[in-house]
Amino acid sequence: MTRRVQKSVAVLSLVIVIAGLVGSALRDISPLVLVPLVPTGVLFVVAGMVSWARRPESSVGRLLTASGFAWSLSQVLLL
Repeated sequence: MTRRVQKSVAVLSLVIVIAGLVGSALRDISPLVLVPLVPTGVLFVVAGMVSWARRPESSVGRLLTASGFAWSLSQVLLL
């Protein structure tokens, strides 16, 4: 995984977390609701990035990263 991909993934994770905070503020939902939900996806993304960097030929890292994004985004959109 190149540095450019790592930075893009990190920025996208941050955007999802910020979108969740803004969305919860606009819907008058406590941001504490996001505490157990969004970090789970972020941890999947981080684990995927580490796996992807260590073994780029394996698709497990890409799968973990994609699942983390899907989890975080689904939790943010469902609130």
